[in-house]
Amino acid sequence: MLKSSRKQTSTGPKALNLTSVMDAIFILLFYFIMFLSFEVYKEISSVAPIIDESQPKEDKKPLALNLKITPEGISVFTGVPAVLQKTFNKNLDGKYDLENLHLFLIEIKKKNPSDKLCILEPDEEITYEDIVAVMDAARILHNTDDSIYVGDKKVEELFSEIVFANI
Repeated sequence: MLKSSRKQTSTGPKALNLTSVMDAIFILLFYFIMFLSFEVYKEISSVAPIIDESQPKEDKKPLALNLKITPEGISVFTGVPAVLQKTFNKNLDGKYDLENLHLFLIEIKKKNPSDKLCILEPDEEITYEDIVAVMDAARILHNTDDSIYVGDKKVEELFSEIVFANI
């Protein structure tokens, strides 16, 4: 018998080529990992208002420091009812005068060293970055600033408890 020159093929099932599927899965996995790593969440930490049912001391009025932030400037109010203490208009470059605001808040803190609460009242048009900058000016006490003491303990922050009035 003569052998045929044709190759005989097997009649069994053929295996699927999964190389392209594995490539697609690897690319999607890489895409999802990169997408999740670039997700940025913006958060402003704030203290929730607390209802205090204790009776205030009769000899001392509350400071009730309130910073009203408008597109024109920052107004500082104190007391109940609120009394305007000073207004800081924007500089010529269009930025808030945070340095003078910070110095003014230091003077207020020297008169009221135990108060920690500051109420921010930003307008709707104020950007996130401007709100954070005002919060930093009201909260952070720099090493170059005058030292403030409560008894014999040095104060580390100006007004550490920031509460938003209109959010």
